[in-house]
Amino acid sequence: MNDKGRITGNQTFHYLYNSTIKWIKDLFSGGSEDPPDKDHKGEVYDGLRGLYFVGVIDENFNFERWPGYEITDFETEGPQGNGEVEVTILDAEGTVLNSISPVLNFDEIKCLKKNEPKLAHVNVDLPLSEKSDRIVVKARGRVIFEESISEEVPVIEEISVNPFKGERLPLPKFGEFGAGLEIEDKSPINKELSQLIEVNWKAVVTGDRILHTDILIVGDKDEKGIIAQGLKEGPYILNLAGINREEVSIEVRVSDGIRSASKSQTVKVEKMKPHVRLIYPDTKRTITADQIFDVRAKIDYADQSNPEQHLVFFLDGKEFARGDDLVTVPSLDPGLHELTVHYQPERESVTSDKIEVQVDKRSEKQKRWKKKIESLDNQK
Repeated sequence: MNDKGRITGNQTFHYLYNSTIKWIKDLFSGGSEDPPDKDHKGEVYDGLRGLYFVGVIDENFNFERWPGYEITDFETEGPQGNGEVEVTILDAEGTVLNSISPVLNFDEIKCLKKNEPKLAHVNVDLPLSEKSDRIVVKARGRVIFEESISEEVPVIEEISVNPFKGERLPLPKFGEFGAGLEIEDKSPINKELSQLIEVNWKAVVTGDRILHTDILIVGDKDEKGIIAQGLKEGPYILNLAGINREEVSIEVRVSDGIRSASKSQTVKVEKMKPHVRLIYPDTKRTITADQIFDVRAKIDYADQSNPEQHLVFFLDGKEFARGDDLVTVPSLDPGLHELTVHYQPERESVTSDKIEVQVDKRSEKQKRWKKKIESLDNQK
């Protein structure tokens, strides 16, 4: 908690980022059943209008809502907590329409500071109706959060998904609830390893409600994965390289925290060519004379399984290793040497990369040692 009693973004980032990334890895491989923001454990009802309500609560029962959104498939009777905390939807007269006690686990979110209260994720599905007027969170009978449910839904006026033509990635524009690393990449984009698209949208909402935008990608079996959360504005840059589909649907979802709307657009995915690169050692590094060292290569977008078995390494034009992505270079004489790696799945090189390695001059001590070793070898 900070000095105003609010739960800080640093406390919640670890959970948001890691749970989302883990699910996205399985999105196109059939290894996931549900996205990280939807944990269905009870009977699921399709076609009903509901609310996915989410937030975090600490051990002192301070609560902060994260942006939720409307759903059409949800569980009406999931697991119940111990009753200490209740999430309730009321009508205009204060009559309870629906109520649920969330299951709280105060060990699921990692706190960055030792003295901070432990946090738990509040995650519930609640049916909505025309009578739904406000949502209330109570802890041990005390109201700790209350918010009205607007009658009007946000409107997405337009969405566009186009190839990104910039040379460098812009700084992500994450909002208060953004889960991402706000680091600007100043290095040029490697277009051989990228298929970057630029997502833009325009949305409006009545009144003074704040809009939060999520970007989703639709995977196998129409499952949806959140790839960006809490954006303030566009554009959002997404890399489609390596997705094994001819096309994917990109969805933009805007929410005022409770009411939401979404629009999607389909985009074609290019088949990436295999690409090999030497990632170690650094070309700026000077190697000590007569020192053995390791060379590591990385192959991206290979069609074969175990692509490293098709890597062939050359030193100054002569092959010295093959069949692995990590090989050892024998000791080299002082001077400039050329290291090359080829990806040869069928005897012919499909892609290659090379670096130059500078080997330092021998010191007088090294020269004496080398001479002594050579003399011993000659006596054998």
